Amino acid sequence: MKKIVKTNAVIVGVFLLLVGFLIAGLIYQMNYKKTDVLQRESSDGQFVVEMQQIGEPAFPFGPVSGRFLLKRKGKIINQLKFTVSDDGAGLSYNIPIFEWREDCVKIIVSGSEQEDMLYTLYFDGTNNSEKAKGYREENKEQSVEKKPEASQSVQEETGDAEESVIGETITLSSEILTYYMSLEPACSYVQGDGLEYRLVAVDRALGSSFYVLVGTLDGESCDFVNADPFNGSGGEARWLTFIDEELGFACLAKSAGSYGHLYCTRDGGESFEMIEYPEHEVFLTNGASFNPFVMPEVIYKEDGLLYLEVGQGADGDYYGEDGFCHGRYASADRGKTWEFVETFAVE
Repeated sequence: MKKIVKTNAVIVGVFLLLVGFLIAGLIYQMNYKKTDVLQRESSDGQFVVEMQQIGEPAFPFGPVSGRFLLKRKGKIINQLKFTVSDDGAGLSYNIPIFEWREDCVKIIVSGSEQEDMLYTLYFDGTNNSEKAKGYREENKEQSVEKKPEASQSVQEETGDAEESVIGETITLSSEILTYYMSLEPACSYVQGDGLEYRLVAVDRALGSSFYVLVGTLDGESCDFVNADPFNGSGGEARWLTFIDEELGFACLAKSAGSYGHLYCTRDGGESFEMIEYPEHEVFLTNGASFNPFVMPEVIYKEDGLLYLEVGQGADGDYYGEDGFCHGRYASADRGKTWEFVETFAVE
């Protein structure tokens, strides 16, 4: 009898020990485990900033903790902890803005549920944090945002940056790149050399998706191209196309497809800007007028001109003489300005 009791006690003890290990592992995973997210290197190779996530976002939609490690030739010379409130998203969805200076590196971190924060890590080991309100606009000319060659490691060149800004290299962790490749792109485009650009949704809030742009040559690995191709705007990426290696266009639908915005890149995806085209008014029998063409559908090149077809969106109900129609626009300056050409019937 005593032997049976002793055996049962051992079994219960082993079970409780395993449960204890499991709970300890979960606590470590949720609160203490450090995961490398990305790193950026100054162009002279002397300094590197690593961003790490600490634990997991607080359940269910709470903030997540992280830290920046500033290294000189592999040795940590500064570190700073921070939190991001971004509707429960992890740091893999958050790509900060980095700016290298002669004596420090400045980092702007954004979150959908917080104000932008500016963190400054000085090379002498001191650091500070403050709200970044107005900093983006005041220092816009000094920002360094460059696109890498898609077949190489993700790098940024100094270009025409201010003298106080040192060029930098951005490298996302292999885990993050693998995660991007595991997602089904909202839309993609394959260049003639086999380079495929993919718009991948990495966050969603209030019915809108937010995207990053990646490039892949083999369909298995990818390089990071643009952290925010739509410049902070959310919606539904409808299509992406390139006219040549540098000139490309994309459509971001808004309000459940009621209308859309046209975006253009002139540097192979390095940056995008929203493009305006003139409204075309049509008149109704009661004398009222409105613009029915609100959803960019496709862009193509023909006889040296660019043509843009614009549809009516999900709520469109305008019929011309030949039936339900779209509008066609033309551009002779590579999409900088557009002129209305005609309406044409569609099925």
